[in-house]
Amino acid sequence: SNTHRPPGDRLAHFNQLGVDATPLLPFLRVHEDYLSAAFAAIDDAWPSREAYLTSALGLDSSDLDRLRADLLE
Repeated sequence: SNTHRPPGDRLAHFNQLGVDATPLLPFLRVHEDYLSAAFAAIDDAWPSREAYLTSALGLDSSDLDRLRADLLE
């Protein structure tokens, strides 16, 4: 999310590497309408979001556990 991983922090990271990432800012922000469209596409094509994560992205249960621990409050 923009709160958990603020776009400004990401820009600062790139700046430390000597990269001007300002043109990438639209891609570094979370946009609700983009997420809604992505979830709708996943829901149309896969039986569940977990099936998408495991089958399409190749994540296993330990990957999912780490994501949940990192991203969910």
